[in-house]
Amino acid sequence: MRSRRLCIKATTLSVAGILVLIDANGIAMAQTRTAAPPAGTAVDDSVQTGLADIVVTAQRRAENLQDVPISISIASSEQIQQSGRFDTSALSSISPSVTFVQGTDASGSSFNIRGVSSLSLTGGIQPSVGLVIDGVSIARQGEFVTDLSDIDRIEILSGPQGTLFGKNSTAGVIQIITKRPEDSFSASVEGTATTDSEYVGRAMVNAPIGAGAAVRLNGYYRKQKALIPNLGLGPDVYGEESYGFSGKLSAELSDNVRVLLSSDYRHRDSTYGVNILILPSSEPLGSAQQAITLVPIRPGTFKVGNDSRNYDRNRGWSVSGQLDWDISDALSLVSVTAYRDFKYDYNIDIDGFNVGVQRGSGFRPNPTGYPIENIDPIDGRAPKRDSYFSQEIRLNYKADKLDLVGGVYYQHLKNDVDNSIPLILDGAFALGDPSLAGVKFYSNPIVDSRTKDDTASIFGDLTYHVADTLSLIGGLRFNYEKIRVIYHRDEYFNPVVPFFNPITLENSAPPAFMVDYDRSDKLTNLSGRAGIRWEPSSNETFYFTYARGYKGPAVDVSYSSTGGATAITRPEIANSFELGAKLRMFDNKVRLNLAVYAQRIKDIQQTSVVPGTVNQRLQNSGDLRSRGVEASLDVALATGLTFNGGLAYTDATYRGGIVTCDPAIQTQCVGGLQDLTGMRAIGAPEWKGNAGLIYKNDLPSLPVGMTARINYAWVDKIQYTLGNDPDTIEPSHGLLDVSLGITDDDGRWDLMFFVKNLTNDKYYASRQRANFFITRAFGTVARDYKRYGGVTLRTRF
Repeated sequence: MRSRRLCIKATTLSVAGILVLIDANGIAMAQTRTAAPPAGTAVDDSVQTGLADIVVTAQRRAENLQDVPISISIASSEQIQQSGRFDTSALSSISPSVTFVQGTDASGSSFNIRGVSSLSLTGGIQPSVGLVIDGVSIARQGEFVTDLSDIDRIEILSGPQGTLFGKNSTAGVIQIITKRPEDSFSASVEGTATTDSEYVGRAMVNAPIGAGAAVRLNGYYRKQKALIPNLGLGPDVYGEESYGFSGKLSAELSDNVRVLLSSDYRHRDSTYGVNILILPSSEPLGSAQQAITLVPIRPGTFKVGNDSRNYDRNRGWSVSGQLDWDISDALSLVSVTAYRDFKYDYNIDIDGFNVGVQRGSGFRPNPTGYPIENIDPIDGRAPKRDSYFSQEIRLNYKADKLDLVGGVYYQHLKNDVDNSIPLILDGAFALGDPSLAGVKFYSNPIVDSRTKDDTASIFGDLTYHVADTLSLIGGLRFNYEKIRVIYHRDEYFNPVVPFFNPITLENSAPPAFMVDYDRSDKLTNLSGRAGIRWEPSSNETFYFTYARGYKGPAVDVSYSSTGGATAITRPEIANSFELGAKLRMFDNKVRLNLAVYAQRIKDIQQTSVVPGTVNQRLQNSGDLRSRGVEASLDVALATGLTFNGGLAYTDATYRGGIVTCDPAIQTQCVGGLQDLTGMRAIGAPEWKGNAGLIYKNDLPSLPVGMTARINYAWVDKIQYTLGNDPDTIEPSHGLLDVSLGITDDDGRWDLMFFVKNLTNDKYYASRQRANFFITRAFGTVARDYKRYGGVTLRTRF
């Protein structure tokens, strides 16, 4: 494994000549620097002698990618289609700057940029990686796992973006831009089928409906057969059924005023996130687990053996309106109003084995007397809901020497969380009293929390062109936030007899104790950035920037919350320095971008498992220091042949954090506590890279064109938990993807064959621990954890 790792590094370095992070997809820059066309403008490849222009809105205005003093990765619509993946988790294999962590449900999945991420199964945490969809900031990371339908492009901005994108962007921003209605009729239908029984259908229609008005409608449906067999009484897992649709209406009210109305609905019902057992618990529980298991508990056994229904269900809808007003040639106004609603719930077999209690049938057989039995309710076990309204108004001003963006922003968010973990525990196991062996106890913490969060901010950002080759950059954002949480927990722990009915699952005993609190906080913050950009020629851009970012406080709504001083955590504050270069060479046939950065996140918000339980504790875990290099290389090797390669180096470690620890695992555990200083950040590989080739040929002797793509993405080992537990480190692995597409010369249809993870390098998408409760180590897998192939057919009208 180590020799392969060194070989990959050496190969990438020899090709790039420098560390490289992908920031475009082999689509290249114009030979001279000209004013940027509107974002998303198509470029005719037939007239390009090198690489084509890429236009981005990373600074809330349309600009040439090579002029923007930010480390940016781009995923185009074509690249997403060629990848054969259909949701945002695909970005992890497309861009080395991003790592995706697969959780047990939507709220537990997260992106990681530059070693910074947010993970919490119980909710209450705001994202460190901001997600912006068509100008609307998404409030919760649960909406990250979304279908990539009708995408124009995705921009990945690394580092704090607190000036223009507000709070919750201390790690960076993922900006998704979907396609807008066009003034001519078009329609398309496509279908995908894979070798492991995944079927996807999509449809789109775009139609003008009058002078200056058009409508665009989209819909998709996905059905995926379960990938992981269940040898227990429960159904197989890691399958999915999802569907959604969206609609957009654009209209020109006058020569200088345009409106865009959008709405969408998404529904996802999956069994992703079910715990796959990797290592048994420490003794004495480990032997009991080995005796009862239907599936060997060891790494690489991608099977489960439990008796419960497992699901991760979510549905979301939104409406938004955007007004664009060109007040003058130099001044324009943009207003974005939005409301979003997102509900999600999940249920997994906590004990992980084929024992437990089912409503309507009672206790399952438990011949070995395993001391932990899951209760499988019919209703949702952990329903959550986020609903929020947002309003942003921006002014853009452009003059000969000045580019200015300023505005105001407001968001009102409500978060409702209902959590429970109903279990049956053996008395000797739960209370440590051997005389209670065989006496069953009902255990269930039931949490009901309501959070309200109001955020208001005013911001301004400018670029002042001191000379033709020199520009100064500066911006500030003042943020006011008011947050309130109302929390109630009933903690039940009582003998099963005579209080608990295993048929109805009703428990008549009163709670052993209750926790009630009402906490609120008001915070202000000043974020900003400053920097300098030097462009000695039209093909060279150098910059140095400082950026300060802010992430709102998290709310501890876990089963362990006591309502003390940590009920509302301190916010995260990011300070980052970045030195970058963006170069075009050899008649624009080579593009090389490089960024070196150093940043510190103060009061990083992280979660850890309370030893001996499945309860998570949300807390500030000291500071996180992250230093690294990101760069990219794109080369037009020959007519129709493009190379793109990337590599990211991240050195991310904690400073000063203290967490509870398990002395059976951690050697540095002293008095039940562990100092995180010097330990690697969770979800942050030290090295991550990819290299790819794209070949296009018109096939002049045939009425079709061909596109062939090969991409290899490699990721270093990843630690997924606090405390440096060696059992929760995922070894390095690589994914080789290939695709071959055939397109009709008239653009009426195209056919694509693809293979994901061609070398069948199996891996876990996350690893967690709950020693003495679930197992010492367990994990989840991603869609491409093993090899599969597929075919996609698209027709256009």
